[in-house]
Amino acid sequence: MRWSALLTSCFVIHVLSKTFRFSASTRPRDLLSAASEAVVATFDLSPRPNSSIVIFTDGATSSMALYQTITRLDATWGVSIFELQDDERNAHVNQSRFSELIGFARELRLSSRSVSVIVVSEDLTFLTLFAERSLKGRLLVWTTRLLLVTRLRLSELRAVLSSHWTFSMMNTGALNVEEGESLEGAQMYSLGYGYPGKRFVLRSPLGIFPEKYENFHGAYVNITSGVWAPFWDEKEVVAPDGSKVKEYSGSDYMALDTIAKGLNFRIRQVPTKDFVEVTKRVEERVSFISSIYYVVLANRMERHDFTYTYQFSYESFCMAKPGLRPQWESLYYPLTHRVWAATLTVLVIVPVALVTMAHIRGWDVASTSDVGKVVLEVFKTFVGQNLTHSVFKTTSARLVASAWLVFSFVIGVAYRGNLTASLTLPVYPPRPETIAQLVETVDR
Repeated sequence: MRWSALLTSCFVIHVLSKTFRFSASTRPRDLLSAASEAVVATFDLSPRPNSSIVIFTDGATSSMALYQTITRLDATWGVSIFELQDDERNAHVNQSRFSELIGFARELRLSSRSVSVIVVSEDLTFLTLFAERSLKGRLLVWTTRLLLVTRLRLSELRAVLSSHWTFSMMNTGALNVEEGESLEGAQMYSLGYGYPGKRFVLRSPLGIFPEKYENFHGAYVNITSGVWAPFWDEKEVVAPDGSKVKEYSGSDYMALDTIAKGLNFRIRQVPTKDFVEVTKRVEERVSFISSIYYVVLANRMERHDFTYTYQFSYESFCMAKPGLRPQWESLYYPLTHRVWAATLTVLVIVPVALVTMAHIRGWDVASTSDVGKVVLEVFKTFVGQNLTHSVFKTTSARLVASAWLVFSFVIGVAYRGNLTASLTLPVYPPRPETIAQLVETVDR
């Protein structure tokens, strides 16, 4: 299920929230006016070709500040501005308006190769509403750069960044306009600073919008999977210390284990009972990876974004289904060619042997009619008719006739059984399984 998207946006690690520190001697009324140079410098330091820019504001940004910022940004595919007034975000009944704007922005993101989102606000209500609605509306993926431009106390900024998935787990940077407060804490670091009218200075080797999921530093990552051989299998084994542990195998596990070694994390499986619960745990963010073959369907597109689609393709040869043999041929096919040949050979040899023995021993087989009678008797017994005792008068003739009767009985039983089976359950020609068999079948 969406390997690239899951690996870059769903793992829980210590979040590095990037904060750019912009110092100013005065506190301008318009936030974007104070941070315009830093916003432009931020995107100049992290260029991305063929990028569109989407700006969300809370109505406190002047048109002049927006115009000055837009004209300096390198937006190949244009800039879209979504502005939400105070009366449109405070009332719960109007929160659908925010969701509608998020939907428009998502359509822009889907139609562009690359999108950068700028959120300009110092209102905690607006920032919280954007975080919730953008997450529910699936506005962001890991390739989407999100720049939060605000003016909050560092304690408030730290709380906002750490409490919302949109800010903490996505590719997010925060640009804070503040006056000399110190940056402290394990969650936030100052990557640069700037002054009005001067060049923006980057003082950290981390860079702008770095890939923060290249190394998980041995952390545990929750995954969900079911026991579906040969993709995923598990069994209990006894560890050296005597405890019972689960041992995993299968193609999905091997692929996931390879990824875990490459990104330096450890697998921790979350128990699930069925396929529905496997995907539900990922949606709830209890689990962060589901190693299953997730086919792209229309109803799944309404709930999930597929960053990259991997589809298995199999090469196969198609042939028309062979027809059944004609019914009259069913009388012949119960026995193989060799059996028929051997039976016909014996059917000829037995009368010849009887006639030859009659001449040698002086049997009453002198005329042509007598020879025909012997042949008829042999054929009659072969097809299950009665035997005339007057024909075989000597002991030698009766021994030969007895052997012939046993042979006829065995062949007759085998023939009748195979004939019944072939008429009841028709047998199709064998299916070609190899290239050589395919060529032989087609050439035929």
